[in-house]
Amino acid sequence: MGLSAMADKLSSWGYAISPETLTKKFYNPWLEVFPRRKTATKEFDVVEFLGKTLPVGELTASQIKELLLGFHEPTAQAAVTDEGTQATLKNLKAAGIKLGVISNSPIPGYCHDRTLELLGLLPYLDTRLYSYDEGLRKPDHKIFRRALDMTGATPETAVMIGDSWSLDLAPACEMGMRVLHYQSPRKKAEEIPSSTATLGLAKISLIRESEPILFRFLRE
Repeated sequence: MGLSAMADKLSSWGYAISPETLTKKFYNPWLEVFPRRKTATKEFDVVEFLGKTLPVGELTASQIKELLLGFHEPTAQAAVTDEGTQATLKNLKAAGIKLGVISNSPIPGYCHDRTLELLGLLPYLDTRLYSYDEGLRKPDHKIFRRALDMTGATPETAVMIGDSWSLDLAPACEMGMRVLHYQSPRKKAEEIPSSTATLGLAKISLIRESEPILFRFLRE
């Protein structure tokens, strides 16, 4: 994470706070609550953790955004995606398919938008819902309904692509969506309960493999 960048920016604003202090008083306490996210209904406020280190009330919203973007920048720079993902999204969007992202995120959505921008994917995503901004976390059906409403879709006309059964696929199935189980080569695959075999889940290991499947759905 970009703690040094945060310290440099704070110094330029007249706050002498070292990266080591930010690590001890902001970053480590923030990480310590991560296990509790699994049972939380919304994300923890990262700005509250910043407040343990500096007087955030003296900062403007744009300054806080600048700090958090600097904090996230190394992660954004290191992000990778499957080969062919950008071309796939471009083809799907050109065909009139509305595309979106629903993500459980411990930081504001503008940080993830930065990642998507660097990956070249941002222009193709019509809807982006981040739990930090929405005050809801997957698997809450309400965040899925918001995505459907924003794209003008219904569960019957929507497809959810996800790598988590409990957070992505199960709630989508419960709502009547079709789903694609994405088994990323960079992440250990989550087990799908055997009782779900009748749902007819399609599996993909690369995002580009979704393209013919989605076009087939369009023809049905």
